Amino acid sequence: MIPVRRSEDRCRSGIPVLQLRNRISALLVDSDRSSQIAQSSFLRLYGVDTQTASNGLSAFVLASASSSTFDLIVVDISLPVMDGLGAIRYMRALGINFKPRENKTSKGCQRKEMATSINSSWKLGTKMTALVVDDDSINQTIHHRLLEQLGIENQVARNGKEAIDIHCSGKKFDLILMDRDMPVMNGIEATRKLRAMGIRSMIAGVSTRCVKQEIQEFMEAGLDDYQEKPLTSAKIISILHKIDHSGSISY
Repeated sequence: MIPVRRSEDRCRSGIPVLQLRNRISALLVDSDRSSQIAQSSFLRLYGVDTQTASNGLSAFVLASASSSTFDLIVVDISLPVMDGLGAIRYMRALGINFKPRENKTSKGCQRKEMATSINSSWKLGTKMTALVVDDDSINQTIHHRLLEQLGIENQVARNGKEAIDIHCSGKKFDLILMDRDMPVMNGIEATRKLRAMGIRSMIAGVSTRCVKQEIQEFMEAGLDDYQEKPLTSAKIISILHKIDHSGSISY
């Protein structure tokens, strides 16, 4: 509950204006510009600072930014690029709980402390690196944000061939998040080729596939771990726990 006090001022329509004792901020997620304007104008009557997003992916990016703190997020269900339910699901996965400002700040500090802990225990404090291999731009953004929140530097490849080419250029990564179904070269073939090249990075398969035989086929290509989409911070941390400080895989 947010405490309010009634103001003697009234808006032009004659509606009494309620002013919040504490300044709060809101994110309005709606693809309709008229609705954005109407909702923003209404909230400003109550002294609420507002930002807007026109689709679920933009809302996710805004809400997950380290500099953003929202006390209220209003999300339309029918949105382009990523719908409202998907946006909420991924915000929750990132630990965004829409709690009061002081609690959300605490949550942000916890994520920062977690990132510091992960990196300080890895190879005497050097930054961990990851390669995200996925052809879906939404998944690319989500996985990038999840890794970024954990303090892990990461790069994106749109298919298996790009992942191979990046390694052929001399780049190495501590972790590779590998999608299974991609154009040009799928995750199974890419994983086999990377292992044949002598790449010993932790490779974690990430897919919506849940049939045991399909998962087993992916694992046998050379995976160290498999996680079903959507990824969460907890799932990524469980993958990282399998990497010991020397850079080899622990089982």
